[in-house]
Amino acid sequence: MTDGSVPVPSRMAALDLARFVALVGMFAAHTWNRDDDGSLTLIGDLVAGRAAALFAVLAGVGVVLVTRGALARGDRGAAVRMLVARGIVILLIGLVLGFLGSNVYVVIAYYGLLFCVMAPLILLRTRWLVGLGLALALVGPVVNQAVRAALGVDFEVGSPDVLDAGEPVVLLRALMLTGIYPVATWLVYGLVGVVIGRALLSARSVVESRVLGARLVVGGVIAAALGATVSWLALDVNGGRQELLTGWARGQTRLLDYFLEESGQGAPVVGDPLWLAAATPHTGTTPDLLITSGIACGVIGLLLALVPKPGRRTELVLLPLLGAGSAPLTVYSVHVVLTVAVPEVARLLFGEGYPSAFDSSPGLWIFNIAVALLLGTALRLFHLRGPLEALVTSVGRRAAKRPASRP
Repeated sequence: MTDGSVPVPSRMAALDLARFVALVGMFAAHTWNRDDDGSLTLIGDLVAGRAAALFAVLAGVGVVLVTRGALARGDRGAAVRMLVARGIVILLIGLVLGFLGSNVYVVIAYYGLLFCVMAPLILLRTRWLVGLGLALALVGPVVNQAVRAALGVDFEVGSPDVLDAGEPVVLLRALMLTGIYPVATWLVYGLVGVVIGRALLSARSVVESRVLGARLVVGGVIAAALGATVSWLALDVNGGRQELLTGWARGQTRLLDYFLEESGQGAPVVGDPLWLAAATPHTGTTPDLLITSGIACGVIGLLLALVPKPGRRTELVLLPLLGAGSAPLTVYSVHVVLTVAVPEVARLLFGEGYPSAFDSSPGLWIFNIAVALLLGTALRLFHLRGPLEALVTSVGRRAAKRPASRP
């Protein structure tokens, strides 16, 4: 999270823009995902799984940025304590948001635990993180499918809330493996972000930032193409789709198409190893991880290449976007509140049969974007941080101090 009270480092403006892109994508996934006939909208299909993955990769970049000072001083303990404290606060915020009863799956609690898990990993060398990320991308989907099969569950928790804390074992298991955004899977995105963040800090000039951006775009395209190709070869060329149709789906083409093209529930479908080859969003399969990670790298790289050092006029034009992007936790939380409040207002005005536009429509999507831009503009004009970002940062800094130095 960048600080709105000080000038944004030139090459970090691209990250705020990328965060805004991720937020807008998630808004679309939540507010313009269905047509009146219940079918998936084009934009809903485009952003499904991809916007949240971009958000997670950017979280990994943020981990590098917030710990760079402590690690530069050689205070590894401070870096770990800071991330754990930040993660706990984010986790608690997520549990509160989940309690609101939104009709969307709130990702914040999962991100909080992701920060805690990444805390000790930030001390490892980059090559070890790359190896760990590759291992998780290859083996993680197999383990996740096996665990859910052994437990007899497709998934246990969508949006964790404070009431789930009454069953801590189930809550932790859901956050790590059996929930809709399992940390064991999303850690891959976080590690990709750490690698990008470290490369970003090594870029000492505008030219180097542009070169890094171009490399990310090329690497992202290759990764996404590889994921799509692997899935296509397994399912369409080698007969996997037909085998699933005759076996698992028992000839029900619509059922199979739904599970192959709609959004998953955090892991490969239980019941057949062929599901590990599907590229369905939110399934955490290797093809899915390759495609979504590749798209995230491409978006970040493109913005780095295009906006490595925005001038004053450019920053003024982009001020609302940069402001919203610098406060993603606050903006996302306001969005979750809106997904609860808007339908309630519609019920008061029209009764239970209120127009479907209050659940899913381009107007609802634009309304959420407008609120985000207004909030971002206000934060930048008054040189403020997002309130939730300020809270997380304050707790993290306090935790980073050695016990003897605390008042």
